[in-house]
Amino acid sequence: MLRGQGPGQSRRIPSLPAKSRLVLPILLALALSLAAASCASAPAPEPPSSLEISVGRFFASHNIPLLASTKPKLYFSSDDWAARALELVKGANDYIMISSFLVNSHRVNEPIMKALVEKAAQGVRVYVIFDSSSYFTYLPDKKSYLPTALSYFRGTAVRVAEYNPISGAKLFALPSLLDRDHRKFWIVDGKYLAAGGMNLNYYSLAPSGEYSNIDTFAEIEGEEPLRLMVDSFCETWNRYSPERLSPEAFDVKARPVDSSVWLVDQIPGEESKIDTLFDAFFGSAEKEIWMLQAYTFSTPALVAKIESATKRGVKVHIVLSANSFRSAYDEASKYCVEDLLKAGASVYMFDAPDDSFLHYKLMLADGRLAAFGSPNYNFRSQYLSREIAIVSAEPSVASAALLNLKGLMKYATPVTMEEAIGYRGLKYFASYLGMLFGG
Repeated sequence: MLRGQGPGQSRRIPSLPAKSRLVLPILLALALSLAAASCASAPAPEPPSSLEISVGRFFASHNIPLLASTKPKLYFSSDDWAARALELVKGANDYIMISSFLVNSHRVNEPIMKALVEKAAQGVRVYVIFDSSSYFTYLPDKKSYLPTALSYFRGTAVRVAEYNPISGAKLFALPSLLDRDHRKFWIVDGKYLAAGGMNLNYYSLAPSGEYSNIDTFAEIEGEEPLRLMVDSFCETWNRYSPERLSPEAFDVKARPVDSSVWLVDQIPGEESKIDTLFDAFFGSAEKEIWMLQAYTFSTPALVAKIESATKRGVKVHIVLSANSFRSAYDEASKYCVEDLLKAGASVYMFDAPDDSFLHYKLMLADGRLAAFGSPNYNFRSQYLSREIAIVSAEPSVASAALLNLKGLMKYATPVTMEEAIGYRGLKYFASYLGMLFGG
């Protein structure tokens, strides 16, 4: 019984004054309108396209899962990536892992190399994996060979591992020489993962206009992709270094995510994930595919992928590059153009006014799905090398790639069938045979 309430009396709630009764509905209506406005100002996530669904199912069936991440940040020039790489190194507090096909020292990347040494001296764990191909990198004069990571970091606290060292004994086991780590990726503090086509060497990091490669790097955050690549780095390191690394010794940070990616990390000996990548694009595209390739040493099987897409009405555009620093690469790639044209593709030759080389490896489907990474459209990347690619279905990422592509196409011209037939001479064929496995 409430105080002041007699037996048998029910509690009576006092009525509100007339003005108060009018205020409540007004406040309620105002609250509802504000809620509706806030919902309208926060756009709903864009539903996945049929292309995204198709590719996702195909990747999942080949054990390539969709991983939660941030939207990829893209770096389209050596200047932009060199600045970001130096920023990442200087900001590192725990560890840095770099896997790069080519690592050489030169004045253009001296600030990064020096910063790595300084960080290691401060106690940051710095690990660098480089491929033995680094020993055969020379300057544009084709006379001066560049020092490798092993020679530059000797005597410092930076730990270095050489992937599949080339030795005289291996000349008697030639197939083993074909196992190369062509990946280019960076991991910093378990927070940042960046991957693409840029090596840690002169050609990738020379300032724009100074005979540099035109290339790209994609950077993401996210616990899932970072953990996967820390594991991959440690597995590779443990094959070629006496110092054993345990993935559990490297903390991976949980980070806010707003997107997702497929991470294609190929290890030779397993099912070819790069072949899966190619099939996903050519099998799922509905309208158009763009491929930027420094060079392509195609095979009948690779040409058949293009033909299957063009027969479905998909427009396939392939952009190759002039100005290779090795004539054999240029000749081998040109030898394949006739086959690409016969398969229904449009082929363009990119020739930069400053003689830069288009090293950028991009696949773009329907203006929606974009892949950035290390694989070339050839047999070696398909089956023999370690390769990596970040695949995004984020519309803003594809739009940025398409915008960059349009700028590059100002310096690209279509290759005619008459020109392509002219590339079928003995010299071109000999270079093609040499590059089919070795390029």
